Amino acid sequence: MVKANRLWYIAMIMCFLALAASAGYMTPSDSPLDGTPTPRIVTDKEVYRLGETIHAEYVLVNEGERAISFQPPGTLPGIQGGFEGDVNHVSTIVNISYTRERFTLPPGGIFKVLSRDFQQLRVGNFTVWCGSASKTVKVLP
Repeated sequence: MVKANRLWYIAMIMCFLALAASAGYMTPSDSPLDGTPTPRIVTDKEVYRLGETIHAEYVLVNEGERAISFQPPGTLPGIQGGFEGDVNHVSTIVNISYTRERFTLPPGGIFKVLSRDFQQLRVGNFTVWCGSASKTVKVLP
């Protein structure tokens, strides 16, 4: 005959397993998590020739392994660019309105926020930045 303590122990384990199984059904692993995508500057090329145009984009990237739900920025500095040693006195603030409040990004997904083109009239290393994101590309003769 099974002792009462052992029956209680078995009942507790079964309740725990039932709760764990039902929690798995309530929060499936493919539902998006609240998250913060990583800001990046991307360009159409890494090396440009004098006279070419750099097409730069400020994007948000989901670097995680699960889909994320996020609210994109409504106000941010505009995309800036310049050569090493340049003094840039221009400051731009961009206000953006979106079609909805939150967006979902799949793993590896990219959300485009802003874009800007820079015509190259000099040779050297050209850096593009927006907020905390930056990227440097080469401009050759």
